[in-house]
Amino acid sequence: MKMDAEMDTGNMIDKFGFKIGFDRTSKNIIERIQKYGPKFLNDTLWKYGKRMLGEVKQDVNQATYCAKIEKES
Repeated sequence: MKMDAEMDTGNMIDKFGFKIGFDRTSKNIIERIQKYGPKFLNDTLWKYGKRMLGEVKQDVNQATYCAKIEKES
C-alpha cells in the first residue's frame, strides 16, 4: 500500500489473502505468513519495479475504524 495523508487509505499495489478456518490459531496464521509472505513481497516489488502492477484505490466504504488506544496506567 502506498502512503497517504490518512491512516491506511493509500492506493493498494498488490494484496495477499487466504481463508482462515475456525480451527486455526494465531501460530498457524503466523507460520503461513512466514512461509508465503517473503516470496509474495519479493514478487510484488519486482513486478512493481518493472511497472507490471497498477494501483487500486481503496474503497473507503469498506474501511473499519478503531478509537484511539490509550495507555493504561
